[in-house]
Amino acid sequence: WVAQHALPRVDFVKMDIEGAELDALAGAEQLLSRHAPALLIECNAVVMRRFHRRSSRDLYDVLARHYRHIYLVPETSREGDVVPIEAYPHLQEALALGRGNEDLFCTTTPVALPTRPFAEWIDELRHAPNASAIVIDPSYRLQPAAAQLTGAAGARVAVPLTLHNTGAQPLSSAGRFP
Repeated sequence: WVAQHALPRVDFVKMDIEGAELDALAGAEQLLSRHAPALLIECNAVVMRRFHRRSSRDLYDVLARHYRHIYLVPETSREGDVVPIEAYPHLQEALALGRGNEDLFCTTTPVALPTRPFAEWIDELRHAPNASAIVIDPSYRLQPAAAQLTGAAGARVAVPLTLHNTGAQPLSSAGRFP
């Protein structure tokens, strides 16, 4: 659309399209390379995984390829402050301890906004009374105990299995988000 309408420049793009951000960014490759607009984008890892079979890591990698500076925009920020995301583990931790989806502000130059250190922001979140501990990108392996199963059509069959948590986050069947 930008090329079709011969826009001389694009300064800002906002994206919140329920997990389809990676598809839109792929279609905007030329726009990002040519115009390098500031980008406000939602990272909703659960929706990306569930409906698009993509991950927050995929999104971070694309953003890091195009932008030197990626900032988290806290839901409640003091005086408009943002939090620099220096590497993917920062984003992963923010998603796990925050709302499960976070807004990111990406630029090629540092922002002129007040910033908060990531460690200060995440410590505050960890000690909040409503900390949620959402598992954003579960990584696991299921191993059935039996190689063969039998059962009549329509019958319920018990399948013994072992679940191996191969991820960095604890898995739990308790709490608000089992």
